[in-house]
Amino acid sequence: MLIKITKNKTCDDSIKCNEAILQKLKTKYPNLILEAKTQDDQTNSHVSIEHKQNNHTCWLFIYDKSGIHEQESEGKIEKTKSDRVKKYTGTMPTESEIKKMI
Repeated sequence: MLIKITKNKTCDDSIKCNEAILQKLKTKYPNLILEAKTQDDQTNSHVSIEHKQNNHTCWLFIYDKSGIHEQESEGKIEKTKSDRVKKYTGTMPTESEIKKMI
C-alpha cells in the first residue's frame, strides 16, 4: 500500500528533516520496520522523501504481503519478489495522519 503526500514545506538540512519524520513514524507506529539493520533482517515498510524547497514529497510504502517489495517508478507501482519483505500487521496509518507528521 502506498501513501504519497506532497506538502508545502521547507527545510535547511534534509538529513535532519528525514530523521525527524522517521522518528515521528516510529513513535506513532512502533510496528513499522522501516529499515533492515542486517542483511538477514526483514522490513514491512519503507519511506522515501524528496526534499524540494516548498514542495516535499513523501512516499510511504506499507507491505500488505510477505515476499513482495513495492516501489513507485514513473507513476506506476512496481512489485518484485524479495525475501527481505514481510507483511505489516500493525495499525494502518491514514493519509491525514502522515500529512500531519511531515
